[in-house]
Amino acid sequence: MSILKRIESARPGAAPGAPSGSPSAPPGPGGTSPSPTGQRLLSQAPVRESLREVKFRIQSRVIQDLDPKLDLANQVEVRRQIEEIFGRVIDEEGLALTRAERVRMLEQITDEIIGLGPLEPLLRDETVTEIMVNGPRQVYIERAGRLELTNVVFQNDEHVMRIIDRIISPIGRRID
Repeated sequence: MSILKRIESARPGAAPGAPSGSPSAPPGPGGTSPSPTGQRLLSQAPVRESLREVKFRIQSRVIQDLDPKLDLANQVEVRRQIEEIFGRVIDEEGLALTRAERVRMLEQITDEIIGLGPLEPLLRDETVTEIMVNGPRQVYIERAGRLELTNVVFQNDEHVMRIIDRIISPIGRRID
């Protein structure tokens, strides 16, 4: 289990019975357990904001700062501006991201703004022959004739509908 998942599962208000992720909490002052269940309170250590929350916040700022007169057909210029704004926002917020996190986040934000959001990596994968979206948290692909559930998720139903609209609007269709 990743560190982030362990931290999130130990948050106050997490689902009852959710594992804390740590086999045993270190003893509190005087050698006693910090609580009857052995879990530490999160107020004792700062919790890193989830990457998803950071991405949504940065994405909003990038969209807000993009030039409204920008020609979206000029993909090179749009990508350049997104990269520039993204770098500035990351610096302004003083976020400590690894190089991999930074590259992945920039790619995801760019895909959201000028592409088909979370479907873009699947579209770039040449082994994927079909993509089926059954809801925001249920996306299947067909690869080599077999269906596979992916880890691709949308924010919510509205996000799915925005992407569907992007897919069908160039052919003059709409969803009611």
